[in-house]
Amino acid sequence: MLKKCTLCAKEWMTVGAFLEDPLIEYYGYQATLDDPLKGFFLFSHLADGCRTTLALKVDVFAYMLPDAVGLIPMKSDPGCQGLCLDVKNDHPCEVANCVGNRVRQLIGQVKNYPKIA
Repeated sequence: MLKKCTLCAKEWMTVGAFLEDPLIEYYGYQATLDDPLKGFFLFSHLADGCRTTLALKVDVFAYMLPDAVGLIPMKSDPGCQGLCLDVKNDHPCEVANCVGNRVRQLIGQVKNYPKIA
């Protein structure tokens, strides 16, 4: 099992089942600056009577971005705009060799994952 809702007890067995659920909506990214892949993606569970926030570690989705392997956080780079510090900011990062840049690309994939009607 991938995730169980902490309020209504709904279970999702896989990343695909979780992201395809039309009642799951991406909310934001809670960064861990020393290792952005250890941060959390936050989701709203929009089921009637639930409406809770769920967190999944970013590294659960890392298979979707294989080119992030070996990259390091570049938070001290002069080009770093600190985008990872804002939970709701999903704008692209311009520091190309930063693992946080890849996480921000992953946000787009997660947000735009096809939903099952």
